Amino acid sequence: MRKLVVLALLSALVACGGSEPKVWRVVAKQGDFHFVEIDERFAGNADVIGRAVADVCKEKRFCFVGVWSSKDRTPSALPMSDDAVATQLASYRQNTSTGLQKLMLKCGRFAGQDESTCFSD
Repeated sequence: MRKLVVLALLSALVACGGSEPKVWRVVAKQGDFHFVEIDERFAGNADVIGRAVADVCKEKRFCFVGVWSSKDRTPSALPMSDDAVATQLASYRQNTSTGLQKLMLKCGRFAGQDESTCFSD
């Protein structure tokens, strides 16, 4: 029975173009700033976070994204609490007028991370 369910799910994914399941969601938005929660299982994966922020900002001229792995810590508005600042995983800024696309990751949280792309609280 389990095999049938798994086969049915795989078939459904293939029928839908094989797209990846969404592992993040926008919890809140304030102006151009988006507060995003990412599934804890992917909180240390810079590629997944990069795809999430790119999807949030894909057609926006100006876009700012903050990423957290816990809904309880993901703020819903600015200014952020000290806890929200301390638990933020990533920050992304985009300005298509100037070509700015900058993803900053929490220092020490991601394997092989370049210091020029990290921030600390």
